[in-house]
Amino acid sequence: MNNVVTYWSNRGWESDPAEQVMVHGSAFHSGQLLRGRQLATVFSEANPSPETWQDVLSHCNGFFAIARHTPTATLVAVDRVRSIPVFYGQQGGTVFVSDDAEWVRQSVGDTEMEPLAREEFQLAGYVTGSDTLYPNVKQLQAGELLHIVTGEEPKLATHRWYRFTHSEPEYWDEGELRDDLDKSTESSVRRLAEYAAGRQIVIPLSGGYDSRLITLLLKRIGYDNVLTFSYGVPGNKESEYSRQVAEALSLPWHFVEYNATKWREAWQTDERLAYQRWASGWASLPYVQDWLAVRELKANGIVAADAVFCPGHSGDFIS
Repeated sequence: MNNVVTYWSNRGWESDPAEQVMVHGSAFHSGQLLRGRQLATVFSEANPSPETWQDVLSHCNGFFAIARHTPTATLVAVDRVRSIPVFYGQQGGTVFVSDDAEWVRQSVGDTEMEPLAREEFQLAGYVTGSDTLYPNVKQLQAGELLHIVTGEEPKLATHRWYRFTHSEPEYWDEGELRDDLDKSTESSVRRLAEYAAGRQIVIPLSGGYDSRLITLLLKRIGYDNVLTFSYGVPGNKESEYSRQVAEALSLPWHFVEYNATKWREAWQTDERLAYQRWASGWASLPYVQDWLAVRELKANGIVAADAVFCPGHSGDFIS
């Protein structure tokens, strides 16, 4: 008896032909880019055990979430950076799994926030580990696999299939280090281009090094479908740096003016409320700084529906 109930709110979920595995996203598996159904097939053909899945997952690098049901167990995994969050909770003999934390909260009947988690959220802007603001709503951590053995009393266990650990490299001379960094960074941007596959890549371009580096390397490798934008009060320094970089690289650039009236009107919409609920996952403070600009660019048809956003703050992973 499999008493696991799943609900996938995002329409991007796809299944393998046998409909055993659900996948959202894509991954480079042993160097080959697999999307949706292709990636689902890899996991449907694998033995549905935590050990086998951990081995298959260790060969995957991308943005994905995966779930598989069998008559006796359910396996759910997220990628190395948890780009597609998955939440779960248990009520009696039923386990609820979803990409919608609010749906899980309602399903398990949580109405009161956990006091310590609430204090942590107020202090840091997020809840750490597998916890959320509600005691019976849990979240998969980056590089984590959830194994649910079903039955009258389901048994839940998590496994970390990937963990980032730091080690000191051997030191070469400065020239070798610079060349190695350049090759590695260009390789990652070429992989970004392969993932985007001609789709519009949108870069919130600031005066920072990270977004400028991504923009420059996309230009270097010849990826043509790039859009840059900035926002804020007119004349701010970040936007001026952004405009100069885009102009120097002959890339389209858009500026979205921010003012109190525009924010006030947007803030009163159901769209803002839905975004905040979805983005928080009852675990972190939603990021709203870019939201207004993206909303306006989409409304004006400047940003494509299938665009790939590549913000420079992803460079903070290595800083």
